[in-house]
Amino acid sequence: MNFSEAPLRIDCSEELGMLTDAATSYLRDNSSVERARELAETETGFDSEQWQALAEMGWLGLATPEEFGGSGLGYPELAKVTELMGRYLFSSPFFATTLASQALIASNNEDAKMQWLPEISSGAAIATLALMEPHNSWEIGDVRATAEATATGFKLTGEKQFVIDGQNAHLVIASALFNGNPALFLLDADHLGQIEQRAESLTHHARRSTRFTLDGLELPKSAKLADGADAQKILGHVSSLAWLLLAADSAGTANGAIDLTAEYTRVRKQFGKYIGSYQAISHPLVESAILVEDTLSLVYHAASIFDGSLKGESEIAARMAKTRSEEAVNLAGARAIQSHGGMGFTWECHAHLYFKRGQWNSLSFGDAIHQRRHLADLML
Repeated sequence: MNFSEAPLRIDCSEELGMLTDAATSYLRDNSSVERARELAETETGFDSEQWQALAEMGWLGLATPEEFGGSGLGYPELAKVTELMGRYLFSSPFFATTLASQALIASNNEDAKMQWLPEISSGAAIATLALMEPHNSWEIGDVRATAEATATGFKLTGEKQFVIDGQNAHLVIASALFNGNPALFLLDADHLGQIEQRAESLTHHARRSTRFTLDGLELPKSAKLADGADAQKILGHVSSLAWLLLAADSAGTANGAIDLTAEYTRVRKQFGKYIGSYQAISHPLVESAILVEDTLSLVYHAASIFDGSLKGESEIAARMAKTRSEEAVNLAGARAIQSHGGMGFTWECHAHLYFKRGQWNSLSFGDAIHQRRHLADLML
């Protein structure tokens, strides 16, 4: 059976329903556009007390096995929390830390799992990935940084850019070529203190990104997480999960933009009528809502069949969700700005917060054009 003939599968469980209620309640009460603006002006970009609250609710280990201190749930639950974070503009290192913990889970390195996964699930450690490089390839297996074997371990050379929440991280999993193939290395706080770090400026000012210069960094043998086929498997797992989670966040962000716009159209009058009564305003909102529903169907189908591999229906579903989410969030964000008129283009208007978050999501780990190129090869 090919993908076009496969039935749409969306798994819903009692746990997912309970998590949805709890997450909606917490994020609605603890995250707002005003709070998002405040955190964007801080050094770290997130609230440490809220981070511990996520750990106490079990969110930092949602898809982590219970033996490593996690909640032992699945990818639909992970997608739901991410979707709601987008809707309420929640700021935290959740995305980066989740990808890093999933890289550990996908590895065969039991020592690294035992050391780091309980720390991550408890909120004691923030983790991230250092995969992207200045040659700007979205193929995360296209690595130029190198690792050379030494008498005591490895010496790394190269640069990594767009390391999400890199300045907040206690653990960074970095890729580098070793013996001609991609390998992954664990950089802890001691190692991170030895390298040059530069903050990067992004369109989405609420996100924190760092560029690392790895030249001359020496690591012990125990720092190698995986190499060869194992490293390729991990890279495939985290990249496909990134598409899924970014799509979920974008769907939530688009819904947040629609909420903001609908509320404004119910109170703003023009020519003696509420502007929501004009078709030029209401029809694009409906179109945006339809695109969001399309995206959510793809997201939860992808989450329900997710297997972490870059092959078959799981990869197609994740790439399709990422592609559709870009259309949904870009339209919703643009219409939010336009519907607010001249005020929509000002810093004081909240519409740009949703628009910029959507733009960041769209460009991270490959935009829609990039995804369609791969989908063409997979489906045609």
